[in-house]
This record gives sequence, C-alpha cells and structure tokens, in this order.
Amino acid sequence: MTVPDSLYSEYDTDSADAMLDALVEADGGEFAEGRGRSRGRSAPRPSGVVEAQRNGQGIKAINDRINILDHKVDQAVRAIAQDRAAVRRLEKLGKIDGALDLASSFNGTSIDVFQVLRGLFKSGFLGEPKGALGNPAAIGLTGLVLRNPSIISGILGKS
Repeated sequence: MTVPDSLYSEYDTDSADAMLDALVEADGGEFAEGRGRSRGRSAPRPSGVVEAQRNGQGIKAINDRINILDHKVDQAVRAIAQDRAAVRRLEKLGKIDGALDLASSFNGTSIDVFQVLRGLFKSGFLGEPKGALGNPAAIGLTGLVLRNPSIISGILGKS
C-alpha cells in the first residue's frame, strides 16, 4: 500500500521530534528512549563471576533438597520391604495353620467336613477372590451347614 506524497509533504519530522523531546523532558524522562545510558531504574547486570556463583548456590540448594527427598524415599522403600516380608510370613503361617486344620480333620474313623473346608481355605487351595468361594458370607454359611447338618433336614422338612 502506497501513501500519496502529499501526506509526506505535510509531515515535518523535525518539529515532531522536537515536540516529543519536550514532552519527555517535561515528564521527567520517564518515557525517554534508551540510548545506552542508565537512568537508575534497572539493576546493574552482574558480572560473569557473580552470576556463576549465584547459579552455583542455586544448584547446590536444589541438590540439597533432592538429597533430602532421596533419603525419605529410601526410608519409605525400606519400610515397604519390611512390611512385605511380614505379610509374606503371615501368609505362610496361615497356610501352615490351614494344613494343620486339614490334617486334624481326619481322626481315623471319620472326617470332619467343616474342618476340611477350613483347612482348604486357610491353606489356599480354595478361596478365589472372585465368585462364591471369595465371598466370606457364602463360605461362613457353608461352614455353618457343614457344622450343623440338621439345618438342611429342618429346611427340607425331613425329621
């Protein structure tokens, strides 16, 4: 887009510059153009050595924080490992208890079906997390019926 020469002829750049300079000086230099001189408003730029020292101190502070967090994470990992070992030990003891229940269900002449069921669940042979064998209420009801077979005959009406 071109501007007609007649507009440029009306514009006097020298008078516009003089007017702007007068406005800037009247305002105390707040809007003065930066011509490489400092007006005291900006902080002097630190030298390379000072800036490197400041950066080094910042890096050291960050490293200290990372080391503290790393130590806390190590403590948490050790605690979790100890907890896992304790849980594994308890699971093993539960399975041993179940195996003993299973063995005690046989008394030579008869079998205690409730004790067999108890031993199978404790030792881990039965008791999936899904389905009826994972439902504590279903397992408890089954154990109750096995412990008291007269419940079934009462429900069915047989004496």
